[in-house]
Amino acid sequence: LLRPLLLRDGNKVWEFIRFINSWGNAGELDLYEFADQIKIQNLKRLIKNEGFMILYTHFNENLSRSIPKNLHCNLMALKQMVSSKDILMGTTSRILKYWEISNYVSYKVQDLQDKVIITINEDMKIACAESLAKLAREDVPDEVAAAYSGARPRYGPEYIIPAPFDPRLIRDIPPAVAKAAMKSGVAKLPIVDEDAYKNRLSARLDPTADIMQPIFSKAKRLMKRVVFAEGEEEKIIRAALNFRELGLGIPVLVGRQEKIEDTLKKIGLRPDTDIEIVNSKDTDKSEEYADFLYKRLQRKGYLRRDCLRMVNNDRNIFSSCMTSLGHADAMIT
Repeated sequence: LLRPLLLRDGNKVWEFIRFINSWGNAGELDLYEFADQIKIQNLKRLIKNEGFMILYTHFNENLSRSIPKNLHCNLMALKQMVSSKDILMGTTSRILKYWEISNYVSYKVQDLQDKVIITINEDMKIACAESLAKLAREDVPDEVAAAYSGARPRYGPEYIIPAPFDPRLIRDIPPAVAKAAMKSGVAKLPIVDEDAYKNRLSARLDPTADIMQPIFSKAKRLMKRVVFAEGEEEKIIRAALNFRELGLGIPVLVGRQEKIEDTLKKIGLRPDTDIEIVNSKDTDKSEEYADFLYKRLQRKGYLRRDCLRMVNNDRNIFSSCMTSLGHADAMIT
């Protein structure tokens, strides 16, 4: 079937899709209908509109009769337009054993000027496999956990490659493959700015990535210390680790060392993550923070021991004092 498509960037294209009598079920390809869809008038209209052809055909051993004459003529015209590079077309006759169409259409995937040829070598395959293996061993993002009804898959016999809806795939895999292509010499156009390339990839999945990019860039330049008050909570620990991995600043977790390390083990991470941990009950800053708080609350009926108790027991108060006295630049609670 031939149908017009309007892409998000405003381009108008024509799409040729597979036609069978019973969509979604095994059926016989209607060759006469297919011949009508790729008639010469439609092909010329495709060229005039500078569209793209996406052609799915199923000519295989199930084809029990010869090709109709009009389909033969239309395929010959299509072959001529492909040869003259008026139409760019790729077929998968090698994979699906298309018998008839391979006699009329050449198997090529290249641009109109023959400047770019799709190449996949062993180095690129290895880079892709290694990048997938690395992602599989890392903690999964919240999007994957939501897809698994809150459960977070961890590397093991039941989880050896990332889930297909993992947003990290589009951000991490293509750059790794592109690097291998550049290193092996098959890539003609180098990636000048890898960070910008990753941001463009992320924007394809999340449109807000482009909006947030200037904010992220400024945060990376300033590298502020951000204290996470509820540092023993799993969500807070994940947020702090992600904050550090993105290079947005220096995270500081407030909580008990052993409790945070247990949580790290629980979520499948090594406890020695080199993230700064501050225990509000075991720090030499408690007296300083208590004095600071007492000066602000003494006229409201608070004794100094009350202020010291609040600093030691309330992580939000401790983090607020930490930020107010310049030991951190921001606080998240």
